[in-house]
Amino acid sequence: ALHADERALASASDALKGDRSFVLQAVNIRGEALRHAAPALREDRAVVLQAVAQDRLALRHAGEALRADPSLVATSMRLRPAGPALLCAAEELSARPAVVREASHLVDASAWRAKVTRDWQRLAAAPAAVAADRDLVLDAVRGSFGEALRYASPDLRGDRHLALEAVRLSGVALRFATKEVQADEEVVCEAVDQSWRALAFASEDLRSDAAILERALLQSMEAMQYAAPALCADRGFVLRCVAADGRALRFASEELRRDPEVALAAFKQDALAMRWIPEDIRPDVWAATAEPEIGHRRTTTRWLDID
Repeated sequence: ALHADERALASASDALKGDRSFVLQAVNIRGEALRHAAPALREDRAVVLQAVAQDRLALRHAGEALRADPSLVATSMRLRPAGPALLCAAEELSARPAVVREASHLVDASAWRAKVTRDWQRLAAAPAAVAADRDLVLDAVRGSFGEALRYASPDLRGDRHLALEAVRLSGVALRFATKEVQADEEVVCEAVDQSWRALAFASEDLRSDAAILERALLQSMEAMQYAAPALCADRGFVLRCVAADGRALRFASEELRRDPEVALAAFKQDALAMRWIPEDIRPDVWAATAEPEIGHRRTTTRWLDID
């Protein structure tokens, strides 16, 4: 009966549906008969392999755990005639796309390398083994101005040499690196030199380092927004900042914004700093500015000019 119709197994008794030797013979005749086998046998790797060998599409009737096995999915895919690739395979085998991608790499490892070489963005959907290929990822990083680091394997995102390549092209690529790399002084300095915005992704310890902050402040005083709280509460550091740009006062700690000397220095550099000075000390700051030119921003002041 199975030779004529795989549904014949559906009419069999529960005892036969759960009989391993009987089901092995059944799927050897019609692989699709697997769907009528007992649940335990649909989780049996040997039974499923026998069914797939007879009809590769029988895999869709296997248990969820086996349909999540890339090697088993690869076995079915190798039996597939040439045609539309991954999406079609995922649908016809009832397997998750991520599993099919892993399986496709097992079927033909060179295919993914070629895809990523042509378009680095394909790395986003690449199997884990491809995302862990250092040479391939390095080429992708170079071809994407550091952006491809986001799709690298966790181990490669923790590779400081690869991270250095990425941040030299785009400082903000530091955000894709691991916490350990974000705490690496050399990597962070390279990233900040490329873009002050990279400071946002550095570890708190490095954002507390005045020397690193100064590298960013040379580019933009806005970098002070990423300074660690300890540095924003450092009176000497904040005085230097507000002397270069009075509006930097908005990043200072509450205590320093109430400090008369700090508030006055900020206001002298830029009258707009008054908006971040607490209201109760504004009259004192205003009274201390007797000279007519005070309160007008000195646009020629630079961070480098402040001792």
